[in-house]
Amino acid sequence: MRQPNISVVVLNTNNRRYLEDCFTSLSRQDYPADRFELVLADNASTDGSVEFVRERFPRVRIIAFDRNHGFSIANNLAAAQVEGEFVAFLNEDTRVEPHWLSGLVEALGDEPEVICAGSKMLSWDGQRIDFGGTLLSFLGHGRADGFNDPDLTAYDRYRYILAACGGAMLIDRRVFLEVGGFDEDFKAYFEDIDLGWRLWILGHKVVFAPQSICYHIHFGSSSKQPTSRVQYLYERNALYTIIKNFEPRYLERVLPLALLMQSKRAYLWGQMAGVDMDECRYNLARSLPAARPAGPYNAAYYWREAWHTLRADGLPGLARKVVDEWDRRRGRPVPALPGQPDLREQPNFWIEQACLAATNDVIENMATMMQKRAAIQGGRRRSDREIFKTVRALSFDICFDTPEYQRAQQRLIELFAIPELFGDIYDAQIPFALRM
Repeated sequence: MRQPNISVVVLNTNNRRYLEDCFTSLSRQDYPADRFELVLADNASTDGSVEFVRERFPRVRIIAFDRNHGFSIANNLAAAQVEGEFVAFLNEDTRVEPHWLSGLVEALGDEPEVICAGSKMLSWDGQRIDFGGTLLSFLGHGRADGFNDPDLTAYDRYRYILAACGGAMLIDRRVFLEVGGFDEDFKAYFEDIDLGWRLWILGHKVVFAPQSICYHIHFGSSSKQPTSRVQYLYERNALYTIIKNFEPRYLERVLPLALLMQSKRAYLWGQMAGVDMDECRYNLARSLPAARPAGPYNAAYYWREAWHTLRADGLPGLARKVVDEWDRRRGRPVPALPGQPDLREQPNFWIEQACLAATNDVIENMATMMQKRAAIQGGRRRSDREIFKTVRALSFDICFDTPEYQRAQQRLIELFAIPELFGDIYDAQIPFALRM
C-alpha cells in the first residue's frame, strides 16, 4: 500500500478541554510516524490552548493565527502552509482509532480520480452514527446520512459519497488548493458539501472510508454559537451551494422555489416564537375599509411572478423581489424616534431575522457567487445527473417538520414540476430531515 506524506490539521478555537483526547489518540496512529505530521491550527484562542499543546505534545507543529478566521479560511491557510502530499482535516472535538489515518489512505485505493476520503464518525460514546455519508436537499441544505442511527454496521460499506465531513477527512493537498479549498464566503457549515459537489463536477471522486473510525462530540466546537447565528449560516450557505453548483436547467427552477420556502420557514419560525406574523395584514384590513382586495396570492401566483421576474431581471432581481414580498406580507417596521425603545422583544425575532439576513447576504454577494459559479460550470466534466446517479445523495424530502410547511413544499414541488425536471434522479425515497 502506498503511504504518502500527510499533514493532519486540527483546527481549534478556545477548546482546550478537547485537545488532550484528540492529540493523544493521534499520537497512537498505526501509520508510519515519519510519514505524517501533526498540526494545531489555532484561531487566536485565549484559553491557553496553544501553550497546553506546546507543553503536552511537543511533536505538534503549531500555526497560531492572530485572529479567529472561522472554519473555512483557517483550514485553507493551514493547508497552504503545510507540506504533506495529502492533508487530513480533523475537528478538535474528536478522538480517533489507531487505524484512522491508515483507513483513510486505504480507501483512496488505486483509482486516480479518487482524491478525497471521509471517515466513519460515531458519537462520543460510540453508540450511534454521527456521519455515515452526505445527503443534500435539492434546496441546498445538507446533513449527515445516518445521523443518530444506532445500527453501526449499516455504514460499513465502502462507497462513493457526495462529500466527506470537513471534521474528519483526507484530501490530495494539491487538488484541494487548485479547486479553491473550502469556500471562504461560507465561513462555516455546508462548506464541505460545497467542496465535495465541486470536486465531482470537476472530475474528481470522493469515497466513504468505513475502516477509518472517529468519535465526535456533535456540535462540541460550535455549541457556543447562538442558535440564530447557526441558522443564518445554514440558510445563507444552502443558497450559496445551489447557486454555485447546480446546472442551469436545474437552478432556474429550484432557486425561486428555495427562496419561497426560505420565506415560509421564517414565517413559521416567527409563529413558533409566539409572534403574530399575520397581525400587520389584519390591522391593515381593519384600518383601510375601502381597500381593494389583495388579490390571489396563492402558490400559482408566486410561481408566475417568480418565473417572470427571473426571466426579466435575473437572479438578483428575483432575490430582491422575494425580500420585498416578505416585507409586504410582514409589514414594514416603523422607525423608532430617537431615544424611543424598540417595542419588539428581540429574542422572539432571532430565527426569522436569520432567514432574512441570509437572503440579504445572497443579494449583496450575488456578483461574487456568479463569478464562482462561472468558474465551476466552465470546468464541468460531469453532469449533475451523472453525479447523483453515482452517489444517490439528492433528497426531495421535506426539511421542516410542520404540517403547514410540508403541504407548502409539496404543493410547490408539483407546481414547479420538479419530478419532471429531475427525471430519473428524482427519488422520493431518499430521506432528509432538518427537524426543528
